[in-house]
Amino acid sequence: MRELQLSFMLNKTTVRWLQILNAFERERTCSIASFANKLDVTQRTISSDIKELKAYLQDAAKFVHVANGYHFMETNPKVYLTKKRALVAKEGMYQILEAIFHGQLCSVEEWAQRLYVSESTMRRYLNSASLTLRKYGLELVLQPVNLSGAEANIRKFFKDFYYESDVTPHTLLPPKELIAVVSETFSEVPTDVVNTGVAPSDFYYSLYITIKRYQSGKTIQLPTHLAEIVKDHTAFTVMKDLAPKIEALYQVRLPQEELVWLYLVTVMKRTLTEPVKEQQFIALFALYPELQALSQHFVQEWGIPFNDPQLIETMIHAFLLSKKINDQLAPILNRLLTEVKNEPLKHSYVAYQKNLVFLKQNQAILGVSKEYLSDICAALTLYSEALKELYYQKVNRIALTLEGDLYTCHAIRARFLRYVGNDHYVFFPKINELTTAYLKENAIDLVVTNYSEYLSEFILSTDYLLLKTIPDHQDWLRVIEKIDPQLGQALSATPS
Repeated sequence: MRELQLSFMLNKTTVRWLQILNAFERERTCSIASFANKLDVTQRTISSDIKELKAYLQDAAKFVHVANGYHFMETNPKVYLTKKRALVAKEGMYQILEAIFHGQLCSVEEWAQRLYVSESTMRRYLNSASLTLRKYGLELVLQPVNLSGAEANIRKFFKDFYYESDVTPHTLLPPKELIAVVSETFSEVPTDVVNTGVAPSDFYYSLYITIKRYQSGKTIQLPTHLAEIVKDHTAFTVMKDLAPKIEALYQVRLPQEELVWLYLVTVMKRTLTEPVKEQQFIALFALYPELQALSQHFVQEWGIPFNDPQLIETMIHAFLLSKKINDQLAPILNRLLTEVKNEPLKHSYVAYQKNLVFLKQNQAILGVSKEYLSDICAALTLYSEALKELYYQKVNRIALTLEGDLYTCHAIRARFLRYVGNDHYVFFPKINELTTAYLKENAIDLVVTNYSEYLSEFILSTDYLLLKTIPDHQDWLRVIEKIDPQLGQALSATPS
């Protein structure tokens, strides 16, 4: 359960239970003392919580007592997920947010009656929720209870709450008929016209929120220069084609400003694997030439010898451009959920700090709000690490020499080539080539063998990896970790 969702829950015990389950899902083994310290309660309270969770989840999960704590495992993941979601089924604030989304507004007194609490308690609940809403630049007004603030911020909040967060019994899903209309419209569009990395449901939510907010009489404000550029984009015709179909479904005709908004928030979701589309994106929004030099500067400071540095500069340029346009549309669009923002701090701290220094030094050139600079930094760190993993890998020159049954060796050789052959140069020394001179002449970086005698006979200074006569699962993990340490560590950390 995301922190955003927890902040709107009124039952403190349920919040604590979900925080405990979140921790168990991440760590699997946790101590009572760490829970008590983190949640600011006594160890007795945590012990009581776990006892009750064991009873509640007895047919879905196990809590095995270990030294100073518990080890957790789901025994029936589907039932576990259903029961976890059921914990928030009666949460009052979730019902209020759903009503606001649909434009079904009630007064404080009406909500107090519907949720069976006193009016003073209802006001206290609403005041508590306001703390989180302020992070989105929003407030709760009370007569009737509604969200107040910039329309872009309200839409971003609903997107985070219903799409970016976990699914609950109160999650609003885009209607199937709307999804069908979108699928039909996009099926007629050539793939090269769709210039975005947006996920399907991401787009459905943006569209659904746009429709519901416009139905409630709420409109968006757009920078004129961006609106003018978009009108000439070939891909924008897809949005215009959607308008009459949406009108047939919802009896509301989205004006061009709303379609431009939808197009822009969609196109700002960039790709990782399609450099040509990133070049096209930069050409479509050729407004800020200073970002090209800034991107070059970033890649130079990054200091990684990519095979194609210009490709990486293009990808970073498109990233920075998307964040700048987001900022001009509404700075809140660059805001990340807490969990996403914390991810690079946990796993790529050095890279994050280096990127933050870079962004602060060049903030005037980039021209984005300081308020969300750390969010942009987190996104940049996640994106740049993904670029490094995808586009940079040292090409090794590997000598594979095997001994034993011919057909067993064939099987090992085939698997080895399937795992690493496309990314590295693999050599197969013949009888008359198995010498130290051969290794030097071919600049071999690594010798992989299943025959230990070779280690003493001819491998003097070359790095090597000795496998079992018939390699097992652990041997193949060692091969991958030796050649690609990041991937190897990730695979080793994955539960088998």
